Amino acid sequence: MLGSPISPLNCLISLCVCLSSVVAGEVKLERFFPPVVTLGSDSKLVAEGDLSAWPMDFECDRAEVRITASPDEKNTLTFTTDANAAPGVAWIRVNSQNAISAWTPVLMTSAAVTVESEPNNEIGNAGSLDLPTVVAGRLAKNGDVDSYRIKVTDGQTLVVAAVANEILASPMDAVLQIVDLDGNVLAQSDDDCGLDPLIVHHVGQDTELVIRIFAFPETPNSTIALAGSSSFVYAINVTTGPIVDHGVAASDGRAEVYGWNLPEKVETHVSPATTVSPPTLFVPETLGWTWDRSLVGGPRVCESSNAAAQQVNALPATLFGHISEQAELDRFIVPVVAQKKYWAQVRSYQYGFPLDSHLKIIDRASSEILASNEDLERGRYDAATTFEAKTDGFVEIHVSDRVDGHGDRHFYYLTVEQYQPVFELSVTSDRFVLTKEKPLEIPVTVKRLPGFSGVIEISVEGLPEFVTSEQVKSEPKGGTSKSVQIKLSTTEPIVNVLDFRIIGRQSGDETPTGDQQPVHEKALFRLRPSLPISALSLTGQ
Repeated sequence: MLGSPISPLNCLISLCVCLSSVVAGEVKLERFFPPVVTLGSDSKLVAEGDLSAWPMDFECDRAEVRITASPDEKNTLTFTTDANAAPGVAWIRVNSQNAISAWTPVLMTSAAVTVESEPNNEIGNAGSLDLPTVVAGRLAKNGDVDSYRIKVTDGQTLVVAAVANEILASPMDAVLQIVDLDGNVLAQSDDDCGLDPLIVHHVGQDTELVIRIFAFPETPNSTIALAGSSSFVYAINVTTGPIVDHGVAASDGRAEVYGWNLPEKVETHVSPATTVSPPTLFVPETLGWTWDRSLVGGPRVCESSNAAAQQVNALPATLFGHISEQAELDRFIVPVVAQKKYWAQVRSYQYGFPLDSHLKIIDRASSEILASNEDLERGRYDAATTFEAKTDGFVEIHVSDRVDGHGDRHFYYLTVEQYQPVFELSVTSDRFVLTKEKPLEIPVTVKRLPGFSGVIEISVEGLPEFVTSEQVKSEPKGGTSKSVQIKLSTTEPIVNVLDFRIIGRQSGDETPTGDQQPVHEKALFRLRPSLPISALSLTGQ
């Protein structure tokens, strides 16, 4: 499955309106409705939030997106893409001369979009859907239930997948149900992709069914009742045909995708990463898409299709697979050098998969267990461990589910590489304001991972000369060990948005041991729990 390249995407989009319009003060773009558009069409969207000045300029991370603001309808945009553009997410923000908003998502799909029509609380009021489709809706008030009616045929596999909390940041814990026309519940899902539900239902007869969605608050409160508000927006992928759910790009440009109703051979395309999103994997004219989460270089190897161990001949490597069957154990063989320390880490639960992973490292020559681990951190369910071989040769890595969970979405990435102690830097926002009259202090959280005890030099990169800052140091002990303050000042007014990054480097006074490389990391802001970004922005107001 060869990946088809798509040109890099990073573009400033100016609305086709009076460009002299600017935003006064803070701008709050909260969401778009509907939150999903069909590729190759002109879609009218409403921008919701505190957008008192209109029109205004917008920025998008996707070059193939064209946005036009209505001069007559406030907060109304026309969103246009080419039919052959990649599905996925377009991240959009207000970008005026003196203010910016948060990056806000618009989902893009190859399927037709159906916008809900009220009333649809009851089965008798359920709107009919032609499949495949993506439903765009909103649980607008407490107690709201949205219902949709579909026709299915014996032997079909029906997939119903909601997108709400994970990408749209809707503060809702949604529930999906499939019921018959008498209201009997045939299938239900509460949490599958994080808090977003997904149902895969095997149809046993020609019939009509009703899909229902309702929600509770993302953060539980003392009221046990269905919730709703203007912020409870959602999209639901509904199909009995092929749909992509997850996958991985191989190091040679190929890609593997997984889902339901997919043909044996599919032409998988890879859309490059943007300033916000990772690379996107998709199949043309097929519902669904997925981000590629591979993090290290080197080979990318899938689990063996049988019980045999899959061998890798070089590190670092990304290994991936599924725990599909009960009591399944996936085995990988990797090369090691005596007295060197290595790092193996599973990434699954953090990306919305249900796997509760367990790792075991076994020396191939002696059968000695070198390491075993369940969770990297309490409550995160992704296993990770260091290990050290006593002799040159190979070790065998076992991946399993700690509680014997299994299924189509028990998918994992396993990275294996030589261990090097590192650190992490994080910030609580990606947007900051700096004026001549008021210097800026940016708090940076420092997290030293096990084994790293060095001094970290933290500085700002990418700003013009009239914006100054001093490098700060995080010492391994004391007041700067867990956080520092980056101070910025300017000698000129900032009239345009300035992009920058905060970089941490292992102190130049310290020499890495052996063949380790000096450590440097970018400060990250979590735009979504599973989507960290390093691009930060500075404005003058």
